[in-house]
Amino acid sequence: MKIYRNALFGFVVLSLLASSIWNYYAFQSLENQSDRFINRLIPLEMTIGSIFKNLLNQETGMRGYIYSEDKKFLDPYNAGRERLDWNIAQIKVLSRDYPAIADYFHTHSLPQIKRIQSAFEEEINAVSAAPSDYGISILASKREMDIYRIQHEELLDLVTREMELAMEHQKSASQRAKYFLIFAIIIAGVSVILLMSTYRKSSKAEHFMKLASLDGLTKIPNRRSLDHQFQKQWTKHLASKGELGIILLDIDFFKKYNDEYGHILGDDVLAKVAETLHKTAKKQKCFAGRYGGEEFMIIIPKATIARMESLGQTLNDEIMALSIEHSQSPFKVLTISLGGAIGKPAADMQPQNLTQKADDMLYKSKENGRNQCHIQQI
Repeated sequence: MKIYRNALFGFVVLSLLASSIWNYYAFQSLENQSDRFINRLIPLEMTIGSIFKNLLNQETGMRGYIYSEDKKFLDPYNAGRERLDWNIAQIKVLSRDYPAIADYFHTHSLPQIKRIQSAFEEEINAVSAAPSDYGISILASKREMDIYRIQHEELLDLVTREMELAMEHQKSASQRAKYFLIFAIIIAGVSVILLMSTYRKSSKAEHFMKLASLDGLTKIPNRRSLDHQFQKQWTKHLASKGELGIILLDIDFFKKYNDEYGHILGDDVLAKVAETLHKTAKKQKCFAGRYGGEEFMIIIPKATIARMESLGQTLNDEIMALSIEHSQSPFKVLTISLGGAIGKPAADMQPQNLTQKADDMLYKSKENGRNQCHIQQI
């Protein structure tokens, strides 16, 4: 019997040692995936954004030169061109491990960037050939930039899909490793150095997963986080038979703002509005995020119409209180329009029913003059 117990003890010890070593290598694999995530995908996303920003800088410099014939406007144009060449080289390197991204960039984005550069050069040369001719058209470059804006979003979507896949792999590897780690800690404290290493690597993985759940521009939860939270609250309220509410909102006359003040200031406005929405929603125990473009969503658990109307009015007032100049708006300052829907999730309903009704109410707010909020029960 004693021999049997000793053999069993030896087996347990060997099993613990083997599980600890397995844990170490599992987290080592997780760390490698995390390093690939931060060294490839995140820099790739940032570089794609830099290309778009440099094109906008070139466009701004080119327009300034065309309208003023002042060559100082060619400084940001030339600087944007130099940084653009460097960004393109970086994307070629960073996208090597992602065939779908590399293929799209080489077959769509890169040729379109060359067409944009060609249009810029032709318009600048036209001004040089005919000074003071304010009839020089910028329609060609504007048309090419509009095409690239669509391609820019599609390229970012490809990067997002790769991020989601990488996070799923990280999450799966992390979960398996944690189970073995808990088992090892309960039975005995084997390989302390390895255990300390696994904790460090686990924290690193969670940090990158959190980083990928935020919108890159506004630093608030992104569409992926909103979808996850909405489905979570829908399931919770379906069980509790409570009222769930959502509010959709967007910035009034945002396209006109971009046209008047430029995309750089437009991005600043998005960040300021997002910060205000996020702080207010958090105070009221709601969840706010960027839904897409200039549109945002707020999820209101245990909602009532009175609570949602109060939240909508508060947000209207707070955005107006920012006093952001908007000469193309009838209000002369930046405002938002909101539309909300509230209902009890049921087996014969879909989350899209609530979203569609909120979108209808947002449209109603716009039709009625904007800078207001409408809520409806479904």
